[in-house]
Amino acid sequence: MTCIVGVEYNNKVYMGSDSCGSNDFAKISIDAPKIFLSGEVLIGYAGSFRIHDILQFTKLPKRPKNMDAKEYLVTSVIKKIRKVFQENGFENQHDGSGDMCLVGCRGKLYYISADFSLVRNPAKYASIGSGSSVAMGSLYTTGYLPATKVEERITIALRAASEHARGVAAPYHILSV
Repeated sequence: MTCIVGVEYNNKVYMGSDSCGSNDFAKISIDAPKIFLSGEVLIGYAGSFRIHDILQFTKLPKRPKNMDAKEYLVTSVIKKIRKVFQENGFENQHDGSGDMCLVGCRGKLYYISADFSLVRNPAKYASIGSGSSVAMGSLYTTGYLPATKVEERITIALRAASEHARGVAAPYHILSV
């Protein structure tokens, strides 16, 4: 259970996360943000904490200068993620449904689904985790409030998810790339 939100703004990607770890019976506040930078890629994960355990120590390949973000993510980053998941016995631990990560690279925000497909929302915002539906509604609405700063939009979306979705809780973390 979690909530990760991302917004594209002014050629940057901003991402926020909650700090809740939970199951059907209990919740705890975790001490590590669910978002982190790996080279020029901003990663936010939902689902198993094993995703973070593996990816935080994975050195992603450098992006060739002539390669755009999408091609780099598909041909290099996802390929590396699949390989390290397989090496660590994790690749077949999920059912292939749902979104696993949000990634930001070179000003673009993408979903990486559990089947390793890469998708970008043309609305320039996205969310994953148990609070994603509430957060998406909040991001949609605050997008019509031009005076709202991007960090505020993210915080408001995370607060809304904390209020209305099980397994989402403060404190919140925000990073940009």
